[in-house]
Amino acid sequence: MTERRGHLRIEFATAAGHHPLHVARAVRTAVTATLTSDATVAVLITAMNVTA
Repeated sequence: MTERRGHLRIEFATAAGHHPLHVARAVRTAVTATLTSDATVAVLITAMNVTA
């Protein structure tokens, strides 16, 4: 996670079987709910662990 001038950027991986967009939205919503400032939140999924 990085923070710069009222902006948070969160990077993480998600597991197989999880829809990346749903995960990103859920993370952004949860983080935004805990903030005490008006910071913006960006979520970046850097990897998806896919098993065959």
